[in-house]
Amino acid sequence: MNSAGLRDEEADLTAPTVIALGDSFTLGVGVEQNETFVAKLEALTGIKILNAGISSFGTEREYRLLKRLDLSKLETIIIQYSDNDFGENEAAIHPDGFNIRSRTEYKRISAKHVRKTKYIPFKLVFYLIRGSYREFIKSGRERQITKDETRLQREVDNFLQIIGKIRQVAPSARYILTEFNGRGRARKSFLASLSEHFKNDRSVTVVPFEDHLPEEAYFIIDGHINRTGHELVARGLVPYILGNDPG
Repeated sequence: MNSAGLRDEEADLTAPTVIALGDSFTLGVGVEQNETFVAKLEALTGIKILNAGISSFGTEREYRLLKRLDLSKLETIIIQYSDNDFGENEAAIHPDGFNIRSRTEYKRISAKHVRKTKYIPFKLVFYLIRGSYREFIKSGRERQITKDETRLQREVDNFLQIIGKIRQVAPSARYILTEFNGRGRARKSFLASLSEHFKNDRSVTVVPFEDHLPEEAYFIIDGHINRTGHELVARGLVPYILGNDPG
């Protein structure tokens, strides 16, 4: 943890070439700091990359965080989206504005994450059953999300408004957009919409990962990507960071 409260080295705060914005998937819940896809990507490319991922952050708070960082040498911004960013982003573009969660709400969410680390009898069995249930309803839920075009369009529109603000802060940067929702929760509709929107914008690249990551790339219990998953994501991002876009 560095002086900015980010899970990265102190040196990476000064003039990073790449900044990775995101939530707990970018932060690297469940893996060591040097095992996150950001750290591995930095090691693979030799480029200074700042991990600015913070658990539960949506795109709006990522935008606010970016404004506080050193952008003097910035060339690329990675933005990792999750479907649970919807509420925050929706509130951010509402006329009443976006309100940061209260301390009580923050403590409630923190306690929930802490409980997952403690031993409870039959805990693994519970999570295995829950995981199987999620797999069972996955296809139906994806169809429902895809059918709900109004919800999806709002989700896309919210994101586009906020990334518009981000691009005003860093107008000359290249952007890499991706999405992670967790084990058994992959979807294609959101990134497909972004791909269509940015198809003629050479400074924005949409990179889907989750629809083809193997099951062994995830933790069984909480659904975050594990060490294997981070390694796969890092290697998949290398050509984009080095400017050798495989697409």
